[in-house]
Amino acid sequence: MKKYGIPLLILLLILLMIQGLYIVESEPEKPEPGVLRYSDYEYIQLPDGTVEIVGYTGEAAEVTVPQTLDGYSVTRIGDGAFFACDFLTGVTLPEGLTGIGHRVFSNCSSLTGITLPDSVTEMGINPFVYCEKLTDIRISPNHPVFAVVDGVLFHKGERKLICYPIVLPATEYQVPEGTRSIGNNAFYGCPSLTAVTFPEGLTSIGNLAFRNCSSLTGITLPEGLTDIGAFAFSGCPSLTGIALPEKLTSIASDAFEECPENMLFTVVRNSYAAKWCEENGKNYIYSDSLE
Repeated sequence: MKKYGIPLLILLLILLMIQGLYIVESEPEKPEPGVLRYSDYEYIQLPDGTVEIVGYTGEAAEVTVPQTLDGYSVTRIGDGAFFACDFLTGVTLPEGLTGIGHRVFSNCSSLTGITLPDSVTEMGINPFVYCEKLTDIRISPNHPVFAVVDGVLFHKGERKLICYPIVLPATEYQVPEGTRSIGNNAFYGCPSLTAVTFPEGLTSIGNLAFRNCSSLTGITLPEGLTDIGAFAFSGCPSLTGIALPEKLTSIASDAFEECPENMLFTVVRNSYAAKWCEENGKNYIYSDSLE
């Protein structure tokens, strides 16, 4: 017993350790601390006693998001909660939902339609970036905050264009009169557009608004434009020239990153845009030299 007792004990301990490792590895993945799980949804509790969906683990093609989880009302869907759910083709959101975070359904490559209830009053950065098949954003015509015009999603109160679905086949698009801003990521990755016309009342173009619009060649910026955000026209290889309005007061240094190296900017003498071109090493000419 003395000779074999200790080695036998060590062997038993090793077997128990291996068994323990196997059990740990076979356990289902746990949500992050503070994140709860109910059915196919991961959620967090909010201070007001409602919940925010932060993840979806199911594989259904058609999803009707429930009004409650574990007895708690669902009032928000968090940033990227349905990110890259490739199998998802349709979504219906519940009444009582008030907020949708940033890029909630981005990269859902099979998503064709979604229904937004009248209760939704907040929406983050374009929830539908790279939704390559999205053709049907369903909103009540009497929705208090949002509207869909010719398939394009707008915030009515802010007069902001939120999402231009990249599946739309038009090569030219005229932003409606009254629009004051183009939201972040609004046209991101649109392959078909070659030209966009803006209304005179437009004052700002958001971050990444026209990022990776590979066919974009014609852009005429309105005279009242004051702000061009980060990477707004970056990755547009067909954009070889643009006139920058005199009233611009802010242009991100990377607004035209990854555009043609010889891209030509037309600017007004002594304007902010002229100074920006000089400071950022851009090719430019003065507008009065063309007269």
